Amino acid sequence: MKKTTVIIPTYNGKNKIIHALASLAKQTLLPDEVVIVVDGSTDGTADMLKKMALYLPNCKIIEQENRGRAAVRNRGASESSSELLLFLDDDMTVPEHWVESHCKHHDRHPGTLMSGHLVSPPILSKNDFHHYRTWLGEKWNKDIELSTTNLGPLNTPYITANNFSIEKTTFIKIGGFDERLRDLEDYDLALRATQMAFDIYVDKDAYAVNA
Repeated sequence: MKKTTVIIPTYNGKNKIIHALASLAKQTLLPDEVVIVVDGSTDGTADMLKKMALYLPNCKIIEQENRGRAAVRNRGASESSSELLLFLDDDMTVPEHWVESHCKHHDRHPGTLMSGHLVSPPILSKNDFHHYRTWLGEKWNKDIELSTTNLGPLNTPYITANNFSIEKTTFIKIGGFDERLRDLEDYDLALRATQMAFDIYVDKDAYAVNA
């Protein structure tokens, strides 16, 4: 299997990223490297990470001025030393087979993009924001299922940047994320990938849960 780097962007995620890292530490196939890019946080995230015993191999903590999601993910990719990039947000937790699922996909389908499903935890309150996040995740999953034909590549451009993987060489060919964008940067990347004839897949086994 290819060497893997998990890239985690974080902005004021001190109380969230611990759970993401804990789920990575339990993987059946540990990533070869974890790159955490702290995007101008003011809540002490970087200091907390530096003091933690992460129990993860080759964990890099990079600090930069706040530049937004596209720029921070590109920074993580540029700092990686592996063939396969796995992107995960700081408010996600993943099942123990998450890394392995992404790796197996790229062994079967080299040169493609692979996005995992998003799963929302049970709603324990009537907070409108949580209801909206759950609805949005369910809508995204439904849309990509309608766009999939016989478990083959999608017929429309979709990825979710908080849970997807791509070979570093492919990421560079596509041009990475457009740092001019402050929203829909993942759709833009998927659109350019489709225009350049790179297939995009979705794998339900590689799901991530909103923490």
